[in-house]
Amino acid sequence: MSSMITDVDGSATLSKTFAETSGKEHKTKANFILMTRQYWPTMDLSSLTYPPVLQIVISDFEKYYSGRYHNRKIDWILNLSCGTVQASFTAGPKELTGSIIQALILLNIDGTKGLTAGAIANILGLASGIVCDNLASLSLSRVNVAKIVDPETFAPSPLKVIKAETPAFAINDGFKSTQRKMDLQPAISSRNNKVVEADTAVIESNRRLRAQIAVIRFMKSRGTSMYPDMVEAVLRDLRTTFDAQPALIKTTLDDLIEKDYVKRDEKERAKLIYIA
Repeated sequence: MSSMITDVDGSATLSKTFAETSGKEHKTKANFILMTRQYWPTMDLSSLTYPPVLQIVISDFEKYYSGRYHNRKIDWILNLSCGTVQASFTAGPKELTGSIIQALILLNIDGTKGLTAGAIANILGLASGIVCDNLASLSLSRVNVAKIVDPETFAPSPLKVIKAETPAFAINDGFKSTQRKMDLQPAISSRNNKVVEADTAVIESNRRLRAQIAVIRFMKSRGTSMYPDMVEAVLRDLRTTFDAQPALIKTTLDDLIEKDYVKRDEKERAKLIYIA
């Protein structure tokens, strides 16, 4: 775990230095996490085809990284990444955070009358079933920022069964919500409208890991902390990636206490102590 935290902290510094010294103003802002292979679980490499706005910043970062570390090579796992999209709707602007696949789908249908799942799958280099499930989450969930349209007339369509050829999808300009920042719903099975368990498991696993890293990083920097102060700081830290809840921080702390990373003060239970 400590090696993973070192990777995350080092990545944050590297991403910041890259942004400050690249000499370019990239349209897409990116924070990279560079994982030393032996410290992290085995993951499948990315098969995504990136749009030009993302490919530019990735290529520039690769050049920057290879200039600093000549003998290292980056293998990308962007299909497990998160993306935040700044979107404008008739009711006002929104900041939408979801999987990188959801973000790329929104970028591709933006400005079009509508694209079918098959067309989007070809653009992204993904299986049509994966795209259909993510389109279902974007159009059939409560955060329905995409709308289903007829693939020929582009008029609103009543179809709810999503296939590669039909229907088509466009940005739902009429989307409304009182929230300014929103999490997109996990991928939904386009066959029965149930949340796809594998996608949900990946998202939850990533969030638990991020929470553990945030708690340890905070406790390592402080040495000791009162529980409410730790929760407030960690929630603030995680807010840039997802809307974490106090219950997640509590279960994360319990896990870290069990693993002997943190302990409670024997006399004052609300006081936490980092175990070096």
